Amino acid sequence: MSLFLGIDGGGSKCDAVLVDETGMVLGWGTGGSTNYNPPEVIAASFGQALDMACGDHDLQDVTVSTLMTQGGACDWLKERGVSFRHVSAGETVGAFRISQLNHGIVVLAGTGSFVHGRTRDDRRLQVGGLGPTLGDEGSGYDIGLRALRSILRMPRRSGNHTELRTALLKTAGVSSQWELVRMVYGGRMGRAQIAALCPTVVAHAEGGDSMALEVLRGAAGELCGSVSIVLNELGLVGAGYPVIGVGGVIQGVPLYWEILSDMIRHLDPTLTFIVPPVKLVMGAVFEAMARTGLVVTPELRERVAETQKRFPASVVRTVG
Repeated sequence: MSLFLGIDGGGSKCDAVLVDETGMVLGWGTGGSTNYNPPEVIAASFGQALDMACGDHDLQDVTVSTLMTQGGACDWLKERGVSFRHVSAGETVGAFRISQLNHGIVVLAGTGSFVHGRTRDDRRLQVGGLGPTLGDEGSGYDIGLRALRSILRMPRRSGNHTELRTALLKTAGVSSQWELVRMVYGGRMGRAQIAALCPTVVAHAEGGDSMALEVLRGAAGELCGSVSIVLNELGLVGAGYPVIGVGGVIQGVPLYWEILSDMIRHLDPTLTFIVPPVKLVMGAVFEAMARTGLVVTPELRERVAETQKRFPASVVRTVG
């Protein structure tokens, strides 16, 4: 039985999934960040995810597909004497694979972010994807950073004070704003740690916290601006293109997708909106299957969607 191993290393975590040729998900693993880290940290993150995904399975006939350049994952396999075929696929390829489309506007918001447009006649444009210093608009990192700026600007005795300040200090493991400032500038709170504040912001926004909601709207507005550039530069306004939402912040936070999609809809009412029921890493698997000549049928996709439910890390909260 042929096996397919998909790997997606990102700014906060790494996903690895093992699937057989029938679409049965055999294993799912998660590790730490693989971006902007020393080689030994990246290797450990891949190792953790792959150990969990592969378990005791015999990897004699396996095709490995990675999103972006993730050689550390291949090193893990080589060290174990696994003979494998390697397929490299970009995140946009993965997004189109899991959405079953070959054109549209991919909006990715995870730890980082980007917007990618591909027309029916294969013209392409990408905006964003520039990392924490030059980009990441509307990402989990952006949400965390905006929240930090909001609570640090607000005096404790302000009438607009909300519970978000206390919650973020607790999440960061500090007792005062100055400890938080020292963590950021002392290098103990980098991109992944700031992005890790995003769930706290989301939880308070879902509870109606005004500051948290303002943070989400501000981040969504920045990402919507990138969509506007793609729509106008490629001349897609009014053409009824699909908008494909992927990444942990979009696929895991219904409230954020609701805010963001409403903003985008105002740019062009003819747009349609899709959030795939599987994570981006599964796009790597589908790409590997297609490259080896296996037809990714609707039945295979359904089997993937059903059998992944055994693994909590695979859960996508937002569908449709």
